[in-house]
Amino acid sequence: MKKCIKVVFLVILTISATTKLLGAFSSPRSGEIFQTTREGPGKVSLGLILSGVILPPLGFVTIPVGIVVGAVDELVVSPVIDLVCLPYDLMQERHGFVIRIRDTDGRPVAGASLWADLSTRSPIGDTISRTTDENGEIFVSKLNKASFSRVEITKDGFYKYREHGGNRWYKVYEKEPCADGRIVFDFTLKRKIRPVKKSENKLEWPEALHYKSADLYYDCELGDWLPPQGKGRTADLLVSQKVKAKDEANPRIAYCIAREYSTVGDGNGFIEDDCCWCDGLQGRYEAPVDGEYAPSKVGWVSCWNWDDASGSERSQHIDHNKYMILRLRTRLDEKGKVISAHYGKLLFPEGWGCDAYTVFVRDANERWME
Repeated sequence: MKKCIKVVFLVILTISATTKLLGAFSSPRSGEIFQTTREGPGKVSLGLILSGVILPPLGFVTIPVGIVVGAVDELVVSPVIDLVCLPYDLMQERHGFVIRIRDTDGRPVAGASLWADLSTRSPIGDTISRTTDENGEIFVSKLNKASFSRVEITKDGFYKYREHGGNRWYKVYEKEPCADGRIVFDFTLKRKIRPVKKSENKLEWPEALHYKSADLYYDCELGDWLPPQGKGRTADLLVSQKVKAKDEANPRIAYCIAREYSTVGDGNGFIEDDCCWCDGLQGRYEAPVDGEYAPSKVGWVSCWNWDDASGSERSQHIDHNKYMILRLRTRLDEKGKVISAHYGKLLFPEGWGCDAYTVFVRDANERWME
């Protein structure tokens, strides 16, 4: 019996060592000393431990074996591989990847602090916490199986760049090299130029009217509805909600809610633009003066447990990567030329606990929206 257990253990250890060897020599070396050892135990040892956790009866055997195999892997197999590869690793200069940070004009941002989660598909977690050099670059001496996420970049005089959703991974092993042979990931920081006086508010539909059809007016400067729902004074936006429900007494069972936003008054309107929620300043610095500000409606439809045979009622949500540049409280002359106006933004954030977010520039004729 003991002989049989010894044979099985040796077979498992041989498989683990062979797998580690094939993986180490078939994948690119980054030039980092003891790269294989840093990547943690191989898949065989981890698989044995995991199978024991999922199936406890097997765990009495697989978990101890997995721990021993992992220890031998880390203390013997991986160091031997790294020692064999040591001359090669010591000769390499730039076999990792580069994170490059520029401003909106394409100029390098030196001295920017970057933090990110770094993964090499091993149990050993790591992070990148570095500062850009005079070329606006950070060199990371990892290549094999490397990827990073949850990026945060800060620099005095710039808006913070922040990706903390964790859903987007920058995969080094899938990135194509540049013309100079380097693997480069580019990020852009927006410079703080001239912040202006503005009012920023969440636009939240009143809870009491959540499942009711209504037309409500919103004051973007005060960030409130007009009476009787709030204390707003000037109607900037009209928000129209239409609700269909299978059971009016209990609309939560099955409903279809359509909500539209439109500007109020002659000369007021929207211009659609792209939005990035990572860079700290959503949208443009400046509103265009000659753009087509159309008062056309923008909105969305949300259906829950709705069974419409015609198929016309379907959920259609606003793209969170889009926003509307606003022209509000516009005064026109006899020929329809704009005499004065207030500018701002209507954004549709995700996970902020509201439907929309408004920015209202307080000074008339100030097109700068920073």
